[in-house]
Amino acid sequence: MRPRRRRLAGALRLAALVAGSAVFSVPFAWLLLTSVKEDRDLVITGLSSLSPHVTETRAVMDPEAPGYAARVDGDDVVARPVGPAAPRLFEVVEPPAHRGKVLELDPDHLHPAPRRLEVVQAAGVQGVVLEDRPDGSVRVRLDTGEVRILPPGGFQRVRRPGLDTANYRDALDYLPEGAEGGVAYLRNTLTLALLNVVGTLLSSSLAACAFARLRFRGKGLLFALLLSTLLLPGGVTLLPQFLIFRSLGWIDTLAPLWAPAFLGSAFNIFILRQFFASIPAELDDSARIDGCTPLRSWWSILLPQVKPALVVIGIWTFMGSWNNFMGPLVYISSPENMPLSYALQLFRSERAGDPTLQSAFALMTILPVILVFFAAQRQIMENASLSGLGGR
Repeated sequence: MRPRRRRLAGALRLAALVAGSAVFSVPFAWLLLTSVKEDRDLVITGLSSLSPHVTETRAVMDPEAPGYAARVDGDDVVARPVGPAAPRLFEVVEPPAHRGKVLELDPDHLHPAPRRLEVVQAAGVQGVVLEDRPDGSVRVRLDTGEVRILPPGGFQRVRRPGLDTANYRDALDYLPEGAEGGVAYLRNTLTLALLNVVGTLLSSSLAACAFARLRFRGKGLLFALLLSTLLLPGGVTLLPQFLIFRSLGWIDTLAPLWAPAFLGSAFNIFILRQFFASIPAELDDSARIDGCTPLRSWWSILLPQVKPALVVIGIWTFMGSWNNFMGPLVYISSPENMPLSYALQLFRSERAGDPTLQSAFALMTILPVILVFFAAQRQIMENASLSGLGGR
């Protein structure tokens, strides 16, 4: 009976683990699904809304409202004349990132360009939408050549199952020019994450090793003073830090977001000190006999003994730096210096009416973290456990 009970208990634990994983995966699945939907899918209720659909379009040369190829901020766009009263003014209709902009162009130097128009079906006949009217009706050109105005409910847009991957392109097109299509945000975030991880691990491990392995006057008082800084709220030191960084000329640079990492962290120093203190003192004696200096002993002997703790602190620091929003909000103002977290908040405020674009941009911001996790999953799982340090 006991083996059967153990198998049953194992099966129940596995089922609970799978169920918990599925529940925690729902928000990410919703984000992924929303990022490849059209906006009209988000107002549909029922199970059918779980399947993304794409509205079919056709490239059409409309003689009544012809489109012309032009360039805006280095991007190719399609614009149409505003009206006969203003022959040199053109309104951009494609792509969505520039839609609605009015340009002053010379008609003699423009080339006709086809427009992508949505396909609808009415009474078994398909056509293309020439104009969406404010009352919900549409003006269409049917395949028979007839131009008609169809009332709301008198037509159906032709849609097929598919993924609207254009959301990712459109989300990047909405970014400011200094963002380099999002590359600048990613570069800044990776730079901050790597510098914070390196600085935190080096400075915190050095200070922790000194408190745990060295003997010097006032060590207990200094360690108590260090721990007392944990009681200070972050808002208390925000203004003094800002004044210091302003005097150094670091405002609107990345320096205030990574330089403090090289000065140590009280919490990480406390954690690492406990691990260093658990290492037998005989290792230090052997290192001194072999001629190792304290720095060489720290680097070659002590650090490998606390590798699991370093991995966990590195993960904490990486995630904290990647998701840091308050720091960039205080110190950064230029688009070319923004990290992804700050850029995501600005994008959400500017494109509040486009949930699909918000989801696409949010997914792109977390995709690098997901790739890093799966690439280093084995190492993270092996080293992230804080137990089993050689039986100590």
